[in-house]
Amino acid sequence: MPCSGRGERGLDDGRRFRLLLPHWRDVVEILIVRRTSVYRALLLVVGTRALHILLGLVLLGAAYVAAVLLKFAMITYLLGVVFTYGAFALLIVFQPELRAALARLGQSRVMRFFYRASRTRWRRRSPKRLTG
Repeated sequence: MPCSGRGERGLDDGRRFRLLLPHWRDVVEILIVRRTSVYRALLLVVGTRALHILLGLVLLGAAYVAAVLLKFAMITYLLGVVFTYGAFALLIVFQPELRAALARLGQSRVMRFFYRASRTRWRRRSPKRLTG
């Protein structure tokens, strides 16, 4: 029986293991995702009630898209109202998480850089104290 050069499942060994070797685009994409706010936002969400609420919002968004595509006027209108007032409701519901996230942002290295820059600018502009 002639050998076709294929592995047991019909793929040759080179094609089977090609998925295991990362391409340069894969590495660049991983670095971009790691450094973006999407990754950091997901880290803030994991372990909180926000994850469940975001999953619910994704489901509502999918239902809204389906209602628009299927031209269900009443469901589209109702979900539009939910999304309009839901933004305000999310601010109220997530107030503790937003406060903690903003506090962490204020303590980050990036924000310290801005604090230092504003202090030196303020010192240059402020008049000298008079002693007396």
